[in-house]
Amino acid sequence: MRFTEYLDTFTTLESSPVTCFVAPDTPSLFVSLLQKNIRKQTSNTFQLIQPSTPLEPALYSTFLGSSLVYWISSDCEARSFIPVLRNYTGTNQVYCVIKQNDSFQHGRAIELPEKVDRSLFDRMHVLGGAPKESFSKMLFERVPYISLDQAALLLCYESVIGKNGTLFFDEWFNHIVVPETSLFSLCQYFFAKKAHAFFNVWQQVRDYYAPQFWISFFSEQLWRASWYVQYQKARKLADAKKISFRLPFSFINRDWRSYKSDALVQALDQLYSVDYKLKNGAHEYELELFFSTFFTRRNI
Repeated sequence: MRFTEYLDTFTTLESSPVTCFVAPDTPSLFVSLLQKNIRKQTSNTFQLIQPSTPLEPALYSTFLGSSLVYWISSDCEARSFIPVLRNYTGTNQVYCVIKQNDSFQHGRAIELPEKVDRSLFDRMHVLGGAPKESFSKMLFERVPYISLDQAALLLCYESVIGKNGTLFFDEWFNHIVVPETSLFSLCQYFFAKKAHAFFNVWQQVRDYYAPQFWISFFSEQLWRASWYVQYQKARKLADAKKISFRLPFSFINRDWRSYKSDALVQALDQLYSVDYKLKNGAHEYELELFFSTFFTRRNI
């Protein structure tokens, strides 16, 4: 089922025993917004399934004879609940998020989009109040698309800023939505070891987010890159394709050949050390030092 079709039927909560949202990674803000809206519609029949909750007994129980709505927490391992859901035909409704490589052939499977354009953003207002045309116009004059999590966050802002839309976009927008092209360029220059170009972009975007965000961002990049190099050199091309999500095209197509997987893991360990230092009072320039060291090392 397409995401737009799901939005069209959202207010009716069309009955289906199992609804799975499919995405490369869990869009946490979007999931939170979706849960909030489903909870509003279902009142006290909405329940969150945690890893410690026995799934099968919960699925076949009811509340005073009424069916329940369950959402399986993203902390639960898909391999533990997918076998149960494959055979579930009960009266309760179950929602979950699974990754694209998780095999599932039962109930509704809804592919979540990686990008949200203006048309889709406007349709998402079933999750976040009445649309304001001026807000949508100012938003997509600045960027061609946003992520699903960014869309969820901006729907919340839109509902409270009132007539202050121009002020919001002039003073706060760039602190909330870093243009994806900037992040893409940053990663591209990082792995290509083009230090001058990298630091030019870095100067423009570094203050948009706290150091903790950048630690997490580059940690994921290095983790994916290390596995990509390992899979490519082992000729495990299917695995390499799966792990390449969010890596820059130049690295996928060319730059990976310049790297050793172990050396990328070492760089990741160094980034963890930077994280430790920052949490213990070190200056934010520890990040710049990490980048400079990465660019000058010859054994990576």
